[in-house]
Amino acid sequence: GNPQNAYVLSVSGMDFITFSLYSIPISIVCILLTYAILLLIFRKSLYSKYEYHIDVHENERPVAKKQMYLMITVMICTFVGFLCSGIGGYRICVVSMVSGAISLLIIASSEPRYTIWAIKHVDWHVLLFFIGLFVLIGGASNTGLISDLSSSFPGFREGDSLSITSLSIFTVVLSNIVSNVPAVMLITEMITDPTTMMLIALAASSTLAGNTTLIGSVANIIVAERSENYGIRIDFFKFMLVGIVVTVVTIAAMILMINLMFN
Repeated sequence: GNPQNAYVLSVSGMDFITFSLYSIPISIVCILLTYAILLLIFRKSLYSKYEYHIDVHENERPVAKKQMYLMITVMICTFVGFLCSGIGGYRICVVSMVSGAISLLIIASSEPRYTIWAIKHVDWHVLLFFIGLFVLIGGASNTGLISDLSSSFPGFREGDSLSITSLSIFTVVLSNIVSNVPAVMLITEMITDPTTMMLIALAASSTLAGNTTLIGSVANIIVAERSENYGIRIDFFKFMLVGIVVTVVTIAAMILMINLMFN
């Protein structure tokens, strides 16, 4: 569902189905809670009628049906590959890399110029943003800044036992400083005795942490950037005011559900 989940799955040795069995109930409950909160806050504007006019760019490539059906087949096979990763004993990153390579070959098979079209339509600025975040988190870790920050949270101090609540709160804070993907990469190294419960909590809390601020998740930045194409500017502080409410409620529900699942 998102990069940090895939990372947790890769480093934990947990299989795709086990991860999904724990995560799907949490996702359903938190989505319903988020829907209810947004309905309460935006109920007036949600019932207003809006008209959107989306311009179709003249330089868009025509639909190549044969390639489209092949891509759908690859997508289905990729998901099946994820499901079978636990049985086959291979990592999901292998499935992703193979599927990506096959997809590029399918695009190139129609016409070589479509390969250039596909490369041009990659969000390179988002990838550069990711690189910048990884450089930032590497610098913060090497200078001891992250260690100083983590020592303020119970469970991360020497001799403390890490609780789901402490892990979730720290994940929310760090995710909204450096974004949730690099935050998860760092926190997985900080957990000395990772358990399935802890890793599920880390994946879930980092995902929900992305709702707090615009920088909490790269998905937020993409939505905010694309919305400007339609003349809509998402204000950072207005987003945060709503996001904090959503995050507090959903994180509390997630902690309760994980404790019920594992205790």
